[in-house]
Amino acid sequence: INVALLMGPMLVGLGLATFTAHMFIFYFAVASAITPPVALAAFAAASITKADPMKTGFSAVRSGIVMFTIPFVFALYPELLLIDKAVIDPNNGLFLAGYDGSLNFGWLALLMLRIAVALYLVSSALAGFDRKALKPIEIFTRLAIAVLILAHPTEIYGLALAGGFALVAWHTLRSRDELTATQERQV
Repeated sequence: INVALLMGPMLVGLGLATFTAHMFIFYFAVASAITPPVALAAFAAASITKADPMKTGFSAVRSGIVMFTIPFVFALYPELLLIDKAVIDPNNGLFLAGYDGSLNFGWLALLMLRIAVALYLVSSALAGFDRKALKPIEIFTRLAIAVLILAHPTEIYGLALAGGFALVAWHTLRSRDELTATQERQV
């Protein structure tokens, strides 16, 4: 309640619709179940497995780090919430700039594809592994491309999306070639 009272008006002041600001806050409140020092779900799991609660909490955060990007995607693209209140300016009751109240399913499908690719790149980068272990430059490249995929201008996210697909294809082919070479050496 305190976070909603303190942060809600600030997020609205930054240009988010009231509903979107509250969904942002709600999402992070739910995420507190795995985030230390609260981490109720992680601490409950630690008591069941008789593991160290703080280590379990930090492991849960590492495993679920991708979910912390979703509220920022809501903030950038409030149409994902699929209700008009998410795109209404609280100051004047009109739609936010760029929105007219209609739903474009083609745009929404493209946006979902972009989000899926960006989250795949982020999760593989933070895990440091895709088909095989990633080098530091590959991790940095994946994170940078993921950020660019979520950018607004078509020129940026279009090139970044193509780059993301190319990077994953290159990594897959390189991994497959190395696996084939290893198998040939063993024979």
